[in-house]
Amino acid sequence: MGTAGSGRVRWGRPRWAGRYCGQLDMEVPEWEGELAVLKDMARAYLAEAKWYHDGYVPTMEEYMPVAQESSGVRSLVTVSFLGMGELATKSAFDWIRSDPLISQATEVIGRLMDDVAGHEVRLMTSFISI
Repeated sequence: MGTAGSGRVRWGRPRWAGRYCGQLDMEVPEWEGELAVLKDMARAYLAEAKWYHDGYVPTMEEYMPVAQESSGVRSLVTVSFLGMGELATKSAFDWIRSDPLISQATEVIGRLMDDVAGHEVRLMTSFISI
């Protein structure tokens, strides 16, 4: 699909995405489980990009699980725990990995608010000619 120097690899994924996903495959034994959260978020970003580039509009049932992953809530909490060093216990990481209800609610509310705000901005700017 891409050509030399186009910034895209053969199947159309941007080169930076390949480097990002490749970095997530690095082996850091003590962070192995925590990196899984970032890998899930990267997969969700790629799914959304594929939908966009294919012109596909997913159903709400298809969209919400991907939207929740790409919201970044679990990644933010996990990275925050990592930043706490030894204060964050294994049980804290196990808790966020269990996908608690508070995390799910935050993902849904935050993502839908962002989607509504983005839609309103697109409606407002579609009337402005540049």
